Amino acid sequence: MSKDLTGGLSAIRSWRLWGVLAAYAACGLTLGLADPLFGQQVLRLGLKPGMATALTVNVLLPLAAAAIAAAHRAARRLFRVCRGGDRGGVGRLRHRLAR
Repeated sequence: MSKDLTGGLSAIRSWRLWGVLAAYAACGLTLGLADPLFGQQVLRLGLKPGMATALTVNVLLPLAAAAIAAAHRAARRLFRVCRGGDRGGVGRLRHRLAR
């Protein structure tokens, strides 16, 4: 018996993950383009010039990754609920009302 090395991801499900990567890349590009303006604001506050980049890379990008992950999970859950295929909550209620 061979082991499943993909972690159970089908080709269709793994294809959806590219949207997450694209969203993270778009956030990184946007924050990278805004970094010079952000750096000017940080200089006005009297902080070192590299603080803006450090804040972007160490705080804002991880927050963006967490927000994208939460939004992706919520979107998947909403799609399952709308399809009526979730294992509880609205799907169960819909089944009870149909009786």
